[in-house]
Amino acid sequence: MEEYIKVEGVSKIYEVKGGKVVAINDVSFTVAKPEFIAILGPNGAGKTTLLNIIATVLPPSKGKVYVKGIDAWREPWKVKEFIGFVPQEYGIYENLNVVETCN
Repeated sequence: MEEYIKVEGVSKIYEVKGGKVVAINDVSFTVAKPEFIAILGPNGAGKTTLLNIIATVLPPSKGKVYVKGIDAWREPWKVKEFIGFVPQEYGIYENLNVVETCN
């Protein structure tokens, strides 16, 4: 099977007043085509942070992400050709129908 997404030792650490907050720590997994995965966890577990890193919206503090063998942070413009990402906050415009939303 072809590796589609590969996450290697990804961590995200935020600098905050008074210290650091570890949002995700040393996450690794591979998704091979045609697999599907679900990322589950409680609020604040780092799911959105991880997806933002994979989609090249947010840089990791440590680790690597590859999409179809392409290093997501060395060539993000190439990775964006293969990823569709809609954060829940901005996913739908209430005044548009389905066709208008997709165009």
